[in-house]
Amino acid sequence: MKFPNFTLTPLLICFVLGVICSVQFEVKSPFPSTHLLFFSLLGLLIAWIAKKYTFIFVPALLCIISFFIGISRANQSSQVDKDHFMTKHQVENPNQLQITITDRLRSTPTHHRYYADVIALNDEKTSGRLLIRMRKEDSLELDLDFTLKTSNALKPIQASKNIGGFNYKNYLLSIGISHQLDLNDFIELKRKHFSLMGWLRIVKQQKLDAIESSAFKEETKQLLMALILGERNELDRAWMDRYAQAGIVHVLAISGLHMGLLMVLSGWCFKPLRFLPKGNYLQVFMIIISLWCYAFLTGANASVIRAATMFSLFSIGTYLKRSPPTLYLLLLSSGVLIYSNPQYIEQLGFQMSYLAVFGILILQPILVKLLPIKNRLLHRFWVMTTVTLAAQIAVSPLAIYHFHQFPGLFLITNWVVLPFVALYLYLGIGSLILLHWQLLPKGLIDILDLMTAGLNNVVLWAVNQEVFFFEELRLSVHEVFLTYAILLFLCFGCVKSKRRTLLILFFGVLLLQWEAHKSRVTNEATTAVWLMPAYNNTVLFYKNKKTLRVFSSEGMARNNRLVVEFQNEFSIDTVAIEGLKNSYILEGKTLFFIDSLWAENFDFKKQKNLLVLTKNTKVNLEAILLKNEIDQIIADGSSYPNIKNRWKKTCRQFDIPFYDTQKEGPYLLSTKTRNIGF
Repeated sequence: MKFPNFTLTPLLICFVLGVICSVQFEVKSPFPSTHLLFFSLLGLLIAWIAKKYTFIFVPALLCIISFFIGISRANQSSQVDKDHFMTKHQVENPNQLQITITDRLRSTPTHHRYYADVIALNDEKTSGRLLIRMRKEDSLELDLDFTLKTSNALKPIQASKNIGGFNYKNYLLSIGISHQLDLNDFIELKRKHFSLMGWLRIVKQQKLDAIESSAFKEETKQLLMALILGERNELDRAWMDRYAQAGIVHVLAISGLHMGLLMVLSGWCFKPLRFLPKGNYLQVFMIIISLWCYAFLTGANASVIRAATMFSLFSIGTYLKRSPPTLYLLLLSSGVLIYSNPQYIEQLGFQMSYLAVFGILILQPILVKLLPIKNRLLHRFWVMTTVTLAAQIAVSPLAIYHFHQFPGLFLITNWVVLPFVALYLYLGIGSLILLHWQLLPKGLIDILDLMTAGLNNVVLWAVNQEVFFFEELRLSVHEVFLTYAILLFLCFGCVKSKRRTLLILFFGVLLLQWEAHKSRVTNEATTAVWLMPAYNNTVLFYKNKKTLRVFSSEGMARNNRLVVEFQNEFSIDTVAIEGLKNSYILEGKTLFFIDSLWAENFDFKKQKNLLVLTKNTKVNLEAILLKNEIDQIIADGSSYPNIKNRWKKTCRQFDIPFYDTQKEGPYLLSTKTRNIGF
């Protein structure tokens, strides 16, 4: 049987779709992997017997198999590994944890934060990761690869409390972290065995310390740590925001730009190896080793692994003079990475990294043909421009969905910065090598300080052009998919694709447009009332179509985080801030707010009531529950936790439901448009 001429592209797409169905929609595989293998072999046997229909049957069967392999692989990865520390965790007894610090995160005003590997629990070898928090007054910052032993209790990561807010819990789950540890009592341990990752973390810490103790200006130190070692948390938060507004924050993320420049530098450094027998293979091997050591040195996040995989495959083809199809390499690398860790597909860095590269490979050839230029220098400038445009077009819908902003001057800032970054990277790497030997000349320090100042001046200029920075942009999930479907339709139309492909894409665009329209209509028509989890304040949100009325006991600004994040979820045109009353009528029930000024002899109405306890009120809750019919007791963020715990015990005695907005999130009071007394 001659196997049909069938590329890997549909198989990879079906595999990724299977992973997405499992991760996003929790679809379970209908049969175990052994049964899947059996049915696959049976199907291929039938195809071999029915040779007449092989050309149609085999591709369809392979696509179905790939889809279910994706589902099965994602199901398998979602299961807790038998060596994971939570399988050995004892709930009722204290646990001894041995952990190693792997990453330093940006500190909060009160805490240092880290990611850590759990290497043992109760002296049993384990796997898994944790989020670590330490109060700043308790200790100095911990170094990378610092290993310790502690008996502090584990806590599950809490979900986002705000409507439309960033779901930090889901993000941590996507990188394999489900628990956190508030560290305040520990014993330092020494490593017993050599670990390559541990050695790389020690090297990284040494380089960070060398930069910190050098004679560079503070801005240069922070930029070198971010640009070369991937420590963006060391960069001042205000400068991070400015880089984002200028449209060049991507240069601070270790990605394809850094890996490409490192591949060129490694190729030049290892060029003498080509004179040895089998030197071509030895040179490629050393380049790949350099790329992956740098990837793990800088943290090995999803975008770095993508770039290292891509450039490893690309260097094999380039230096062995076997030029591979780049788009297939990109598809293959995505399939390999998603198979190795299906949770990658949920990580924003992974999504934006691949979107940018797909945009460059698919859109850039179309854009560059729009303006044929014969002059060699101008043509190179136009190519660089189209690369930037293609990447920005590809990532913009997703970036607007998550960050709600668009830098209008991204093209100008990239014209200036991209040629500059290569020189800065090479000089920065050279300065790190010279720092190791304490041979860094003052001239190189002055050059890097001057380049940092120049880069920051360009960023400040772009940020000051506020009219070109667009904020409060919002797209729904359906609108994001619709935008990408339209882009695909236009791309296929420009390359003169088959009529059948264009027709499928056209109807796909129409379907997505209809879904986006329905979603927007439903969103705008939503009318509801929520009690929000505001800290030290009592806040009620009343959304009526495209108007949001905010009732607050302590006042609230329109740019308050609760209001801004709420507008990420719902389409709002008007925001009105009002004072909070003592009571409201909701669907035939009365909502009472009981604060510190509560009058004990207040006469409740006979109908059932909802009580919101606020501001550490000293009301006699037992007396109220004895005398009145109460449906629900709600505590907001304006009271102390110990007082709320006392209220909760009282409610349990009277079998009354208790709800704490600080722990459980906003409380939905009503979803009806009538019988609301506002």
